[in-house]
Amino acid sequence: MKQLLQYPRTKTPTACTLPDPVAGPGMVLIQTRASLISAGTERQSVHLARASLAQKARARPDLVRQVLQKVRTQGVATTWRKVRDRLAEPLIPGYSAAGIVIGFGNDVTDYRVGDRVACGGQNYASHAETVCVPKNLVCPVPPRLPFAEAAFVSVGAVALQGIRTAAPQLGETVAVIGLGLLGQLTVQMLAAQGCRVVGIDPDADRCQLAANGRQAVAVAPEAAAQTVAETTAGLGADSIIICAASESESILETAAAIARDRAIVVAVGAVPLNVPRGDFYRKELQLRLSRSYGPGRYDPVYEERGIDYPPGYVRWSENRNMRAFLDLAGARRLNLSALISHRFGIDQAEDAYSAIDTPRALGVIFEYAEGTPPTPIVRRFAFKKTAARKDQYGVGFWGCGNFAGGVLAPIFRRHPYCHLVGVSARTPASADSAARRHDFSYSTCRGEELLADSDIDIVIIATPHRDHAAMANAALAAGKMVFLEKPVATGREELRTLAEAVSQKGGRLQVGFNRRYAPAVQEIRAAFAGRTGPKTIIYRVNAGPPPSAGWLADPAQGGRLVGEVCHFADTVLALTDSWPRRVWAERLGPAGTDGVALQVTLMDGSVATILYTCDGHPRTPKEYVEILGGGVTARIDDYARWTIAGPERTYERKSAQNKGHAAQIDALFTSLQEERMVAGNWAAAVSATEITLAAVESLQTGQPVTVDPWL
Repeated sequence: MKQLLQYPRTKTPTACTLPDPVAGPGMVLIQTRASLISAGTERQSVHLARASLAQKARARPDLVRQVLQKVRTQGVATTWRKVRDRLAEPLIPGYSAAGIVIGFGNDVTDYRVGDRVACGGQNYASHAETVCVPKNLVCPVPPRLPFAEAAFVSVGAVALQGIRTAAPQLGETVAVIGLGLLGQLTVQMLAAQGCRVVGIDPDADRCQLAANGRQAVAVAPEAAAQTVAETTAGLGADSIIICAASESESILETAAAIARDRAIVVAVGAVPLNVPRGDFYRKELQLRLSRSYGPGRYDPVYEERGIDYPPGYVRWSENRNMRAFLDLAGARRLNLSALISHRFGIDQAEDAYSAIDTPRALGVIFEYAEGTPPTPIVRRFAFKKTAARKDQYGVGFWGCGNFAGGVLAPIFRRHPYCHLVGVSARTPASADSAARRHDFSYSTCRGEELLADSDIDIVIIATPHRDHAAMANAALAAGKMVFLEKPVATGREELRTLAEAVSQKGGRLQVGFNRRYAPAVQEIRAAFAGRTGPKTIIYRVNAGPPPSAGWLADPAQGGRLVGEVCHFADTVLALTDSWPRRVWAERLGPAGTDGVALQVTLMDGSVATILYTCDGHPRTPKEYVEILGGGVTARIDDYARWTIAGPERTYERKSAQNKGHAAQIDALFTSLQEERMVAGNWAAAVSATEITLAAVESLQTGQPVTVDPWL
């Protein structure tokens, strides 16, 4: 299919040929008939994408602070790689579209193939021939509403939420500052609600369009105070909705000047919020911020997992705002056709984005031909093993997010025994971006294609955690060697099922527990070799605040306890060469936080305490380990420095941070060449997973949990 992407340093988005998306759970697959360019929003995004690094830094000082913090904790080289990879990601323009349902996930019950729908959401309802959108961002289109008008759905919901935030009543006077597309829609809906409207914009044509045939007047900013005074008999506007996007601080000053006592000022557009305290204090004005489409926006539980709010508690959610707007449009209460200033095909992207820089641009529509046949993906080159390279293995990545793309893919790409063949990712844009960055032969959104590809010998599974075990099972069944990113599984039943598959396939699976391969761990293991007696281990992790979104924030993915603490449990097993016997876990901090303390008793009598804390200072190194036993004490400081003190001597090592990723991949290829399983990795990986699953149970029961050595 074709989709618009804007890569760094390009002037405008370009139509790229990408793999077709796949409808997963809770997703609706839509063949697009029309998508809307919101001139104001996308103009800013496109201009930022074109900007230099210095210009981007000035525009986003918050991100600069994050980068500087990473430099302090992770070093310049690591931070630069992450920044470079982030900057290489394409911008995905578009967030409002309409079309026909052509597929859906197995838990979607509200839609059928052939339904006419509209959809919204950044990175979902993009400018593409086919889009895949979460069900809570999809709504039905009224029967006779054209797709080009239904494609206004996202901007219409934003305008409607701004009105709901102002809460005007019948007969009140509402001023709308900024008469771009968002302002025009706001004016039309206020007029339909029976409000008197005063539109304010320096562009005379936009003022005329807003006032044409409606219960509204529209004037330039310099005439706003007099016009509002005349309209309200000197009272002032009951509410002011700011739809402008501007860096001028005069906008709030204008709003305060035309407001009545105790009026409401709502900021919908991006404007400075330096409140002129004198006017706001004297009139006791309220400043309210309107959250995009409404309740549900920025809530991953609502948007991504599809869990709705009960109408009795949240009457106007994001989706219900979208439906209400479409109902108004379908009843012909809004004149959306008057707001369409340009129409283009997807191959005319350069013309379309040139148009939004012109003063008369409002609603710019991409239209897609009905029943457009899918554009096939052509592999960049076909990889075939030859006699001269028979020692080289074809590798496919099932998932290539921040870690897999930033850490694993570069190591595999440089490895002499590896050739990167195919990459599968959740979205077409991310799959294509990974293929371009790492020179994969092709990209896809269907991981099953990797399993069917005879050129692929090893499948790297780096998808969301809850899918790990099932995907590893499928890859083993297809005869592939599997490199499975942690965790192995998020539940005991799936762990046992995978263990049976590994046993049947002779151990053709390695788990991404890399710290046991780190130089620090390897050298400390050697220092303790031959020394009898149990060890005492303290493993402190300064994990940082809980993430607000992503896999680790999703309880269905196991959270940080299952998804990350398993790393440290495996390292404990590597340092003791023993197996777990009992686990006791207690929460660190209030309920709902991720901090946890684990006490792990091992078969040889060793005891390990894993302290996973979330409230340490951000400049404190992430990981600190101390091991004592047999007359030896060893310490690891964030895998960049380690000391060993023993009866014979005490010494210290320093290096660039090395957590063993490259060494683990070397071990993988060595095991393949020697036709053997990776020694010790699989059994320890199962035990490390059992430790975290036992910790979850211990937190629930408040009691220690015995680990069953079933493997």
